[in-house]
Amino acid sequence: FPQTDAIKVMYAGNIGFAQDLETLVDLAKRTREDNIEYFVIGEGVMKPWLEEQKKAEGLDKIHILPYQKRELMPVLLAYSDVQFIFMSPRMEGQGFPSKVYTIMACARPLMVCSGKGTPIVNFLEGKGCALLDTEKEQAAKVEKLYEWLKSQTKQTLRETGARGLDVIEKEYSKEIVTGQYLELVEKAPDGKLSAKTRATCWSQRYALLSNYFASHTHSTLQVGMQVLLAVEVSFHPVYGLSLNVTNIDPSYTLGALAK
Repeated sequence: FPQTDAIKVMYAGNIGFAQDLETLVDLAKRTREDNIEYFVIGEGVMKPWLEEQKKAEGLDKIHILPYQKRELMPVLLAYSDVQFIFMSPRMEGQGFPSKVYTIMACARPLMVCSGKGTPIVNFLEGKGCALLDTEKEQAAKVEKLYEWLKSQTKQTLRETGARGLDVIEKEYSKEIVTGQYLELVEKAPDGKLSAKTRATCWSQRYALLSNYFASHTHSTLQVGMQVLLAVEVSFHPVYGLSLNVTNIDPSYTLGALAK
């Protein structure tokens, strides 16, 4: 890992069919004369292709390294100025890279290529911590990445990354996340427990529902509160039955409070 004043663009993870490596190669060619270096860390079936492209195109500013120990990830993230996730158009709608949370928690900005309406774009939209490139045409996609990188300094990248950390601290802290695992109970008129089950309300859904509930009831969700929920039922062979909360009816709680 050379110590230079270049803007360091990094990806760490699987190097496979889910990654849009053609865009990385085209971007590296476009920025050949700029003070920008690329670091790709990992293994996968497309790594030999990337190594061949680097050699054939003379892309000395692409550094391809093997997997690093997991405990080194904070150091690697700190070394980088921006993290990139280029999703293959064929697979971009089939998953969400969990590394996004880690990157944001380490206050690093993201440079993302993925289609409109895909999970990663939906999650990052409006958060101010990422460039979201949803262009479909290859030349336009690469040009958007190039113009954004050219407009950045290390300071502006730090400011962008700080916005991601702010989102994590406000919406995904340990206290907030653990609060989204619920135990729902039903009590008989004499106060005795008659039924109970566990439920989950995932982060993005919880943020929407809690704000919706508060705007109608002028109260926050609290332990012991009577609520009417819409749920999806799921069953896991190991963890058993669980409910996933999808909606809440504030009027039911208002009626219960008025009794």
